[in-house]
Amino acid sequence: MHKLIIFVITLICLIVAVGAGYLWFSAPKALDREIQAVFKEAGFPDATFPVPEKKPGELIYKTIKLDKDGFSTIQSLNLRYNLLSLIFGNPLKSISVKDLNLTGEVDDTGKIAVAGWSGTFPDFTADTRIKPVKIELEGARLSLLSKRWGGVTIEGDLQLKPSNDHFEYHARLSGAQNQLNVTALLDGQINSDGFWDARIELEQGTLRLDKLKASRLAGLIRVNAYDRQNINIIGELQAGALNILNTQWKNAALTLDGTFETPRIILSAKSAAYDGLELSLNIDDLRQHEVLSGEIHADRLGTAFDYMESQKHLPVERNMLRALDDLTMLNLHFQYDNQFIFNIKNEEKNIDIKGKIDFKNKEEYSGEFDSSPLLLQSVFTEVPHGTASLHSTFKRTEQNLSGNIEVQLQKTSINFGAITLNDVAGNLTIDTLEKMSGPITQKLQCRIEVLKPKTQCSLSGGIQK
Repeated sequence: MHKLIIFVITLICLIVAVGAGYLWFSAPKALDREIQAVFKEAGFPDATFPVPEKKPGELIYKTIKLDKDGFSTIQSLNLRYNLLSLIFGNPLKSISVKDLNLTGEVDDTGKIAVAGWSGTFPDFTADTRIKPVKIELEGARLSLLSKRWGGVTIEGDLQLKPSNDHFEYHARLSGAQNQLNVTALLDGQINSDGFWDARIELEQGTLRLDKLKASRLAGLIRVNAYDRQNINIIGELQAGALNILNTQWKNAALTLDGTFETPRIILSAKSAAYDGLELSLNIDDLRQHEVLSGEIHADRLGTAFDYMESQKHLPVERNMLRALDDLTMLNLHFQYDNQFIFNIKNEEKNIDIKGKIDFKNKEEYSGEFDSSPLLLQSVFTEVPHGTASLHSTFKRTEQNLSGNIEVQLQKTSINFGAITLNDVAGNLTIDTLEKMSGPITQKLQCRIEVLKPKTQCSLSGGIQK
């Protein structure tokens, strides 16, 4: 009886040893087949795997090619598993990926193509041998080429966690491109139907476009899409410093919305170092950022002149414009698309000036402007009545500012001591724009009402410094 018990125990140990040996040698092969099938199901049908290195409860792959040409690769893939779980269910405990490198391109609609990836998503609800487990990616890198944006590189560490029929992901990323640099936290989910969304907390960033530059960017952006198309974007950002058309602004608030195909920015900002001067700006398509439109509001026109002078954009001597300093509540509506088209109005609706400026470069430009009749008493207190219409053409070169301003006076009253000249009318010319002065003319018509009968008269006059 004693020998029988020893025999049974020995037999059981032998069976267990044989079973353990079988599991030891067969488990890695089965897991190897399963993991390659998972990669094909995940959209990488051409992925090629080397013979894995086997350790107790662990498979390690070195240099996996995800496409035939080796543009997309994984330097190291580590699978941790439990032998006993082969009997009861999912053998995998975790997946670790080091140095995932994906290479691809983005078309004009925002559709992403990655080398080796068919564009399909795995079915997280499928009854497969390998169930979704936690996936950790260290040193992941995505490099995309776009005709409009140039090269885009996104890199960072990523964690994916299974949850029912979808994966949740968390990451810290940094992105670099010739127009944009950011560091951000990323949270979101992706499901087997191809729907995904992302919450991007921008920690810091810079944006560099031809006409717009922003630094110290921070805020929150939400992105979502079905499959890889119709990517929707909405976000609220702040920028500590802003440069628009070579003018400096601060405390900017930016709203980002639209789609990847036509992203839009709406922003507002205050002038740097000058109170009472505010900017609002629209870029209807960020990919065509050369086209700008918006409005500049000045509580007082003198503040706008001071600001333009500080930015080296005032075309005439500052002293020449002092008479206009106290005009208040003006709005400059503008649009920039190779030309700077503007319209200046005030809240009292007695100022309406329209014009355009063509910029050859920062130092050279030409343009013109016209005005509806302006009430002179809103500018010159010594002129009780009358209007003036303006027309100007001008040109700035590296050497000088040339052109003229034609001033048409209508029904103007001018006080000369006890005598008031009424119905003053005629044309004056400013032909020295840098000094805001012009020649004397003898063709001004007027009327003297204090004489009986009322007497017609003529005047000689001009605009002098």
